[in-house]
Amino acid sequence: MNFDFGEVLTRAGQITWKHKVLWLLNLLPMVVVFLIFPIVFVFIFYAEKNPHGFTGISSNPIFVVLIILFELMLVLGSWILSAIARSATTVGVLRAEEGNPAVSFTELLRDGLPYFWRLFGVMLLISLTIGLAFFAIFGCIMAFSLMTMGMGAICVQPLMLLMMPVSLLTMALMEQAEAAVIADNKSVMDAIKYALDLVKAHVWKYVLITLILYFGTMLISSVIMVPLMVPFMGLSFIGFSSNEPFGSSMWMMGLFMLIFIPIMAFVQGIIATFMKSALTVTYLRLTRSTPLPTSVDA
Repeated sequence: MNFDFGEVLTRAGQITWKHKVLWLLNLLPMVVVFLIFPIVFVFIFYAEKNPHGFTGISSNPIFVVLIILFELMLVLGSWILSAIARSATTVGVLRAEEGNPAVSFTELLRDGLPYFWRLFGVMLLISLTIGLAFFAIFGCIMAFSLMTMGMGAICVQPLMLLMMPVSLLTMALMEQAEAAVIADNKSVMDAIKYALDLVKAHVWKYVLITLILYFGTMLISSVIMVPLMVPFMGLSFIGFSSNEPFGSSMWMMGLFMLIFIPIMAFVQGIIATFMKSALTVTYLRLTRSTPLPTSVDA
């Protein structure tokens, strides 16, 4: 089957630029990040009032329990919002690819909700499976290194080089399974099996497209974000090397992050939209005998 990488990336760029509502959908998972801000500022405030500073607060068992519970809530909330955003974004990309006019933020959320549990199941099953596999591999590597007094770590370096393509193929598998759920109305297990067969049949296409997406978006993100990080690093150096109180330095960095994180979230929303569009279009190009009718304005 003829597969045009340039056409797929161009089409993904058109969808991303034309349907900016998809940017907002991909900002949803970042909501949990903004919930951290009040906690951080409260933490700084009480640390300044505590005679033992940050050490005194962090040694409080109640504080430790609250932090653990808060982190668990953040993880769960992030997963839920991510599943909602991914389902709505996939619906939007499919409609754009079919030539349908853009729809509103609330309409895409509403139309993506019927797929929420299946997408959540796909995300959970693939993430847990790959996570356990990686945990087992790294556990064996650590045990082997301990038994060989560190020599084992050197011997398994070639294996570590395979982690990058495996990670990228995992991303492709996740995206193709999600596309199968919505585009072809498949169940969780059927979607994963279908996506796995699809990735295996076109493994080098997926390796190449994910490499292009990963390094391309990482380069663009770095060009935008690194200059913004320079003031942050400068403030950190000045604050911690000067005679200013530690709490004052933390306040300064916290206020800077209040500006930096929204910009980072906005950039990540655009990048996530482009990657989702590219891999959803890839799914359609590899599973349909003829391309769907599209227009440049769609």
